Amino acid sequence: MTVNLRKLLELMLHKRASAMLLTVGAPPALRLQGDLRPLNLPPLTPEDTLHYLKVIAPERSREELQEKGTCTFDIAFDKRANVSVTAVKKGNHCNLEARLVLTPAPGTPILRDLDRRISRRLDMPLRPYCSDLGLAETAIQFAASFGFVCKLKESRDHSALFATYRDRTYERPVRDPAEKAAELCQFLLDILDGNATAT
Repeated sequence: MTVNLRKLLELMLHKRASAMLLTVGAPPALRLQGDLRPLNLPPLTPEDTLHYLKVIAPERSREELQEKGTCTFDIAFDKRANVSVTAVKKGNHCNLEARLVLTPAPGTPILRDLDRRISRRLDMPLRPYCSDLGLAETAIQFAASFGFVCKLKESRDHSALFATYRDRTYERPVRDPAEKAAELCQFLLDILDGNATAT
């Protein structure tokens, strides 16, 4: 029996997962803080993923999948989020990856600027990624949508940012605790530009 797709999307939003993978032969899996975690559900069948595709994909996207073997499209989820879906054809079936795109909240120019600059560097679509978390935590979650795994470690007299990107780990002390989100954004840009040294 096919698992209800809306319930899967609601779970992804509830868990604040950066992505969900729907792969034939494996159970649905959520990407949480960089780790892929399978759900306690039966493996998906070719019929399952094709059903999901027919339910959510526009006709032009399904045609593109047949012609090119892959397609990407966005779907509205609710007022809190949209979902960006990439489908890849594998023989007679397809696999899907859904990325959560949380609706940007007012007052987040730091993240909007980072969104534009990182998207340009990685040749990716804009992915505003904001939530009701504190701005630093939101920036960490936002970074996950671009493949970064970030952590903020704080103590009474010292705070540091840690980022893993393409199997390399970087560290930088926080200079101003009130500007953690801005410092994290600059840290990520420095990593992409080769201006940060891996530990």
